[in-house]
Amino acid sequence: MVTTYRQGCGTHMGLLLHHAADEPPCGECARGELLRRVSVEEWPIRPARPLLAPVTPEQAEENLRLLLDEVAEFEAGKRSAA
Repeated sequence: MVTTYRQGCGTHMGLLLHHAADEPPCGECARGELLRRVSVEEWPIRPARPLLAPVTPEQAEENLRLLLDEVAEFEAGKRSAA
């Protein structure tokens, strides 16, 4: 079995080059891919929080009213189904 080494070996690009050439990855590329996968699991990146506009007291009251209406409708549906 012949192992091909490239200048990009040990990086994700090196692994992609091995795959593009339809050959097994070298040890450096296999190790680099393992480290890349483990680092994603170990240090997850949180998505950026969306910037939300402040809620006015009037909008908060409307939201609460809509929520309570939906809860009442849901409870009424549960009772009629039982």
